[in-house]
Amino acid sequence: MKKLILIFGLLTCLTFSSVAQETPIELIQEARVLVKDSAETVENPKALVKEAEALLKNLKALDKQDKQNKKSTKEAKPYRFQVGLTYQPFAFKNYEDENEAGGDKTLTASGFNGFALGLAFRKPLTKRFSLKSELTYSQQNEKYEFSTISFGFLDEDQTYIYDGKVEIEYNLFKMPVLADYSFAFGADKTWFLHAYTGLQFSYLTSYTASRRTYEATRTDGVYQINQGRVTDEFIDKSGQMQRKSWEYVDNEAVLIQDLNSTEKHPFFRDFSLGIVAGFEVERLLNDKFVIGLGTRYEYNLSQSEENDFGIFGRSDTSTQRRLALTVSVSRLIH
Repeated sequence: MKKLILIFGLLTCLTFSSVAQETPIELIQEARVLVKDSAETVENPKALVKEAEALLKNLKALDKQDKQNKKSTKEAKPYRFQVGLTYQPFAFKNYEDENEAGGDKTLTASGFNGFALGLAFRKPLTKRFSLKSELTYSQQNEKYEFSTISFGFLDEDQTYIYDGKVEIEYNLFKMPVLADYSFAFGADKTWFLHAYTGLQFSYLTSYTASRRTYEATRTDGVYQINQGRVTDEFIDKSGQMQRKSWEYVDNEAVLIQDLNSTEKHPFFRDFSLGIVAGFEVERLLNDKFVIGLGTRYEYNLSQSEENDFGIFGRSDTSTQRRLALTVSVSRLIH
């Protein structure tokens, strides 16, 4: 009987002392006091057992509710906006690798050859869908090496032009407008997977393009580069070309030509439209801050050039493509 009363006293103390978060030793001591005070008054053991079972059921319900409350404090709360910073290193490509008359053209840029840095914004529309946008400044460059004979295939004694290297650097602002679908996962629902796609508007603020060419001669059908003369050409956004040529005499460069064209022919478009698609995994650090890591692909729908020919007299046009990593840190505004 005393054992039963002790169990009843312990359950009673557990039930009514859960808010105070007392230790098991303190609860047992209180249960013993309760047993001592009520042992002589117990007349119906069966009723006592039923009451103990009811108290145990209540205790389990309280424990379950307490666990749910603790879990809910870890999960993401609804928020109005999400704003932050984004950094996107990317592999950029404009012109294709292809065979040219007289040789091969090779894209020498490897790995990341551009980046974007700026602000990111997200507005929830429903539980899973949101509107995502960014405003970033981007810098990208590409370098090509040529083994291309530009003209002259009939006269064995004619001098030919050999394209040695072309470098182009672009500076632009980008603003994508994206539809974002996401869902939470993980035991505590603090991880989020986002999939998004949409349109991107770009504005080219400036660019520079340079080309170095060499003279080449053909002997018995074999082309050989003549290091005696080198020509550098330079174009900026104004479309004005600068050209300088040197001849090397006794290993010394002698300037033989220095021209600045008076005509201006901009090569690349100021505005372009593209599409973006990507994935991102976010981690909720607390109820305010989020970090994210992802990848995306960008493809321009409009050609890069203003006209239907490429830079430095190329016969083909180009389309910009980027494969990027995305790193973000943002704050939730409730």
